[in-house]
Amino acid sequence: MNEEELKTYEDKKWGLSIRIDQSIRYHNHRKRFFVSIHNWITFLVALTGTATFVAVIGPLGQKAPLIFAFLVTVCSLADLIIRSPEKIRLYDELSRKFIALEKKLLMLKEPDPDLLLQIQADILDIEADEPPPLRILNAVCRNETLQAKGCEKDKIVGRWQHRFKNFCDLNPDSV
Repeated sequence: MNEEELKTYEDKKWGLSIRIDQSIRYHNHRKRFFVSIHNWITFLVALTGTATFVAVIGPLGQKAPLIFAFLVTVCSLADLIIRSPEKIRLYDELSRKFIALEKKLLMLKEPDPDLLLQIQADILDIEADEPPPLRILNAVCRNETLQAKGCEKDKIVGRWQHRFKNFCDLNPDSV
């Protein structure tokens, strides 16, 4: 392999490393988001569903137990609709698949263009199983990855975009 081919190879390897690390960060962000939602919903259901809590707020009136029973129902339905535990498992599994690819990439001692092509194909296979990505969250993860690798951020994410990155894409064309 001549010097130019080696440089091209190293650039491809670097690009794959960035892409894989960004994907790991993305899936870990999503997993933490759904863990947080599930924990809050579980907390609210447990809090509002306990007889002790209802007994404590009993003096507030007869409507209080009905309100809290309604909240338990709403929270339980929200968790059922969001399917937090299922999404937690999905994002954990996707993250683990990308970590396995990163390990393959790190273990490369000698230049092997065929293995890089195989890793690219594996990335596409994993991405085929992913839910549609949130572009703002993806930009945030790219920035985090670049910073971790000692590079400059290349995406500008606004304050409101950053706050809602796990819920929806606010003006995704701006990144």
